Amino acid sequence: MLSAEQPFDVTKAVDFTDEQIATTWVDLPGGAGYTQFFNLKSPMPVFLLGGKGSGRTHLMRYCSYVVQRIRAAATPIAKFLATEGYVGIYMRCEGLNAGRFEGKGVAQDAWSAVFSYYMDLWLAQICAETLADAFLQGSGDDQIGAAIAADAAALFADDVVLDTQSIASLIDRLRAYRREVDRSVNNAALSRSLGSLQIRATRGRLVFGIPQVFAKHLPHVAAIQVVYLLDELENLTEAQQQYVNTLVREREAPCTFKIGSRLYGFRTQRTLSANEENRLGSEYEQVLLDDHLRTDPNYQSFARKLVAQRLLATGHSAERADTDRLDRLFEAPVGDRFESAQTAFVDENYAPEARPWIVKLRRQLESTAGAAHIGSSDVDNIISSLSCAQFPLVEKLNIFLLYQDWSSSKNLLDSAAVIREECGKFIEEHPTQRHGHAWSHFKGDLLAQLLRDCRQRQRYFGLDTFIDMSSGIPRHLFIVLKFVNRWAMFHGEKPFRGKAVSMDAQQAGVLQASNWFFDDSRTTGTDSERVQGSVERLARLLHQLRFSDKPIESSLTTFSFDETASSLSTRRVVQQAHDTSLLLKVAGGAKSRNNEGVQAKYQLNPMLCPRFDLPLARRGTIALSTSEVEAIFGDSTESFDSVVAERLSRMNAPFRGKTKARGSRKVLHGKQTSLPGLE
Repeated sequence: MLSAEQPFDVTKAVDFTDEQIATTWVDLPGGAGYTQFFNLKSPMPVFLLGGKGSGRTHLMRYCSYVVQRIRAAATPIAKFLATEGYVGIYMRCEGLNAGRFEGKGVAQDAWSAVFSYYMDLWLAQICAETLADAFLQGSGDDQIGAAIAADAAALFADDVVLDTQSIASLIDRLRAYRREVDRSVNNAALSRSLGSLQIRATRGRLVFGIPQVFAKHLPHVAAIQVVYLLDELENLTEAQQQYVNTLVREREAPCTFKIGSRLYGFRTQRTLSANEENRLGSEYEQVLLDDHLRTDPNYQSFARKLVAQRLLATGHSAERADTDRLDRLFEAPVGDRFESAQTAFVDENYAPEARPWIVKLRRQLESTAGAAHIGSSDVDNIISSLSCAQFPLVEKLNIFLLYQDWSSSKNLLDSAAVIREECGKFIEEHPTQRHGHAWSHFKGDLLAQLLRDCRQRQRYFGLDTFIDMSSGIPRHLFIVLKFVNRWAMFHGEKPFRGKAVSMDAQQAGVLQASNWFFDDSRTTGTDSERVQGSVERLARLLHQLRFSDKPIESSLTTFSFDETASSLSTRRVVQQAHDTSLLLKVAGGAKSRNNEGVQAKYQLNPMLCPRFDLPLARRGTIALSTSEVEAIFGDSTESFDSVVAERLSRMNAPFRGKTKARGSRKVLHGKQTSLPGLE
């Protein structure tokens, strides 16, 4: 399943064997690690929520008994469980095939009762098998097993006589009752009824009773927590989740529940106990796994260990899997102060006067200044002052600063002269505050503009970049590495075994991973297309802002808005985009500029950024007006183009969207005049 040639092809924990779950496991560095999420020795139930690929299933399977047994190695399993303080009873809710328990002409209350009974039988069977395997393997245990079986048989509502007084017979009986339910449920589509099916146990009695019976006869069981690990709760309907919530609410020692679900999958807190709702902090605790990983300062280190462990598990040498040497596996551009190596192609392909940004600026100045009788010498002087043939990226910086002055209605001849003087100091490493500040904030965006102007692909290279893209979702990191690996092999390379993976393969793999994520995040339901379309519109807006003449924010992937002023449908779309991880909510929000309130703040998932040529870093934030939010996420999108055009008019020369400053008079070529477009 895992191979040296394709070490990252398996990205889902459900596709791993139990042994692979154990061998590829990496704990969080520092503190108590992953155990802080579950607190497995505590009786308090926990709901572990996370996006697809957050590591939820891997964690829950790692805590399961079958993997505990692997981890115990030569240690007697009963002793190992006593040390850990719990035994994990793992079940995937998908295995229930919950869609069978509805419709077919059968009343919903009947289905509710049958589903609860079936789930009880399955959990009781897994629990009995687990506890028997762990604690009844020694000589002389047959008598204890017989006593446990007898007491367990008494848990049923009717008289149950086991074939033999043994745990094996008890397990066989539980399995037979499950088959009995399966037959009736599967045939209900034909008979339009459940036939003569009988429910043989009171709700929850087996789930709590089986562990209690074992604990009664086995002190080792009484001393530990029996933890039901229910994974993939999202596969249950709201009515079926009510039963799970009921078990959580009515839990009895020594049992507790640790339940995993996707963000959007935890549909209700209601129970069957007089329709009471479970309360966060009272009946259960909640952990948002990917939010925690995203904000954990140790995530970079953790992600590197994941990669190293996967390489080791697929037969790669310890030297190549060294976390401190992983960067060497990927080719990277040579870095220097002005990114000369990354921009060397400019001199090779363009004469100084033919550089795209110079040609564009000349056209803008000539078309605007012509109406004011500006001579070509004025345009030539401005461009000459801004030119920096030796360092193309510095030249882009100079032009960016001119655009800022242009937007502020300053004299462009004077501005260009000042920029030229300050540029010289900047190059000599004595920068003025303005050049230094703009360079530190906008260098990445200016390089992106330069690449786009020259029709070059945006660059996303190196393991740190891939980790930044994953943004707290380990599977996303493996998805990126999987596609990078495949492209490298397509190019005839030997990734992770020969030379460093080429930049071409990295670029192609990153883009494919980004496109995959956008398509994979599509959910079922009436709002699916609307959510996808809204996120794409948002990304288009951020893209156009980044590549405008005068970006107002650097590394712009984040926006804020006033939720209270937005429509219900708009808030619903934003929430669904968040629940599918297309948008990431920024804790704390953003302070409103107009009042003392706090606005909602969201970041576009970094996995989407290569698809739209956006930065991975979260730095600047754009405050969207209510009309802009409605145009992007609302019912009607007819106004989107006009809303974007209005905002961009304030960010692209000649900045016509900016209100004309009072008394703004410009002096160019010896004349005093108002210059249309230079306000």
